[in-house]
Amino acid sequence: MNTRLSRVRKGQSAVEFLSIISIALLMIIPASYLFINQTRLTGDEITSGQLDQIGNAIRDKAEEMYILGQGSWTTITINLPDSVRETYIAGEEDLVFSYDTRRGRAQAVFFMDRFSITDGTGNCDPECYLDLTPGVNEIRISSQGAGVVSIRKIN
Repeated sequence: MNTRLSRVRKGQSAVEFLSIISIALLMIIPASYLFINQTRLTGDEITSGQLDQIGNAIRDKAEEMYILGQGSWTTITINLPDSVRETYIAGEEDLVFSYDTRRGRAQAVFFMDRFSITDGTGNCDPECYLDLTPGVNEIRISSQGAGVVSIRKIN
């Protein structure tokens, strides 16, 4: 009789153990999914924030060079996030960063309302592409006079 009771207890503890493991897995799998999903969203927010800082810094320096006048220039170093795919000037007044997000392609647009911008080589209407790549880039921002500021990569 002791043997039979011992087997029943062992079987019951094995079923209880499997039940606990099943419940734990049912809680861990959705929690892991939510964590990974939130991490991706946070990554998109960080990229957006970095591009806001970079775009505002370029716009501020471009405005400073416009105010200082023809012949003035400055060099700034920026570190573009890995998700940036292209950077271009649209219509001689918008600096655009196109980048990948979890939901697809997005753009960060910075308007230059007091002056025109160009890549320094010619007409940027409808658009001209800046040769900026993910990682560290050095940019020269210079006033061309007549309300035109050029933005170009120098490294």
